[in-house]
Amino acid sequence: MATNIVLNAPVTKGQFIPLKDCGESSFVNGAMGRGVAVKNAREGRIISPFSGRVLTVYRNAISIVSNNGINLFIQIGGSSFYEESVRENQQITANQILAYFNINQIVMFTVKN
Repeated sequence: MATNIVLNAPVTKGQFIPLKDCGESSFVNGAMGRGVAVKNAREGRIISPFSGRVLTVYRNAISIVSNNGINLFIQIGGSSFYEESVRENQQITANQILAYFNINQIVMFTVKN
């Protein structure tokens, strides 16, 4: 039986769109998992939706895992972070800023498990 989990969005102030409309091929075809995208993200920051740990940080993507095992992948389309606020294996708390990016980008996030 499937379990519904509600997560806060890792970005605010933008337009939510289906991944199929984000323009990033690996997200459009489902290879990165199920999720959603935010178009025109206007605050330019990634916020952790839960407490847990940073798995990886790479130019324009962060992978985090919650204390109860939810694996979330977040990627900025067409941009790179201009400031990372966390490092790999760092413990994080809900609502902690993970990174800053140039505004008005598409942000994709998927649950990997």
